[in-house]
Amino acid sequence: MQTLAPETGFLFAGICYIGWWVLCGKVISNGWFSTRAGKGSLRFVLFKRSLAVLLFFLLPWLFLHFTHQNFLDWFSLRNAHNTAIVSVALSIPLIIISLITGRRPENLQLYPEIRMEQWNGKLVLLSALSWIAYLFAYEFLFRGCMFFLLLSKYNLPLALTVN
Repeated sequence: MQTLAPETGFLFAGICYIGWWVLCGKVISNGWFSTRAGKGSLRFVLFKRSLAVLLFFLLPWLFLHFTHQNFLDWFSLRNAHNTAIVSVALSIPLIIISLITGRRPENLQLYPEIRMEQWNGKLVLLSALSWIAYLFAYEFLFRGCMFFLLLSKYNLPLALTVN
């Protein structure tokens, strides 16, 4: 298998993000969902997050799998234990900050994305799982495809600046 230049993965990731933005922001929310469900509906939010998983994770993963040899090595998967320790250590302050700032009025204008009066266990579970899948896909696209692909060829300051 011949490996393509890292810039191809970066370009493909950018195309996937622009595709998601256009579909969610222009086509879907101003068309089908605006007349049938509304932007704050459960159906719209789940569709938007599912579309992100497709465009941010599945398509880029397939692209990288077939065009870049050993691309999983770029994600530090050889040293998963140390990566997990750093991830947990960084998550703790973020959770504390979120708990402190989560109920501020400016945050409540945007969140929760799903605008429903009564939340039950099923809705909380659907929202949480779809949010986790969305964040995983988002991080894969921006950190995995864009950042690590550029880092494999260029220096850290340039990869950070571009990302």
